[in-house]
Amino acid sequence: MEINENMNAAEALKVKGVADVFRKYDLYCLKCKGIVQETIEKVCYNRNIDKETFLNELNKSVKDAK
Repeated sequence: MEINENMNAAEALKVKGVADVFRKYDLYCLKCKGIVQETIEKVCYNRNIDKETFLNELNKSVKDAK
């Protein structure tokens, strides 16, 4: 499965390996009320995280977790 910018955070966090990347960026989305509404793109925008770097790290973690 590939993580993309339009995927919501809740959906992405279900994928093995992804939670570690979220924690690396101090994103504790499981505690957020808007987790099912926030897309990866919106999370990056709101936290001033480079979207391409974040997506690359997320997808690498998915690949490495297999």
